[in-house]
Amino acid sequence: MKKTIIEVGGNLGQHTGKFVSPDTQLFVFEPVVELYYKLWDRYKNNPNVLILPFAIDEKCSIQKFNVAAVPGESWGVSSLNEFSDDLGTTWPGRKDFKFTHSYMVPTLRLDTFCELYGITSIDYLWVDAQGHDFKVLKSLGSMITSVKEGRCEAAYKVELYKNTDNQHPNITQYLSQFNFTTQISPDSTGAECDILFSKK
Repeated sequence: MKKTIIEVGGNLGQHTGKFVSPDTQLFVFEPVVELYYKLWDRYKNNPNVLILPFAIDEKCSIQKFNVAAVPGESWGVSSLNEFSDDLGTTWPGRKDFKFTHSYMVPTLRLDTFCELYGITSIDYLWVDAQGHDFKVLKSLGSMITSVKEGRCEAAYKVELYKNTDNQHPNITQYLSQFNFTTQISPDSTGAECDILFSKK
């Protein structure tokens, strides 16, 4: 039986390739239209990879998505959220902290998606949703207990986006309720961190 891996936030596919395997069914969500088509074109002939143009949220709806299409950058800070107002002070020197355009995108709950595709177990969940990671986890509802292990991103010392609950204590406390062990790994700047989680 194939493993099931879900990647939320495919971006340019920097991490997607390492999940691709003949014994794995990989689902990749990328709501930035320009990036979605690049990923789709790369994997269109691989039946084990499905690229989906949705953002993941706690509600199924249509929402404004902000794109940071700064030349020479990865567009990796594009988000459903708005940038914090004081980033020039709290995280100076970043040229990509600027939204260049936006459009409306469909949002989907992960538990709804899993129900539609008959997914009952998730072997690995990779989340890089730019200030929305906690909402992605909560969108699983009771299905979070079907996740074996995963990784998500969280605010560590800097709030990149305003009005979010994506701080690492919130996420680790939530995961602990569902019998996950967690490990915090700050990035090189100390601004954000990865949270690695797995079932006890």
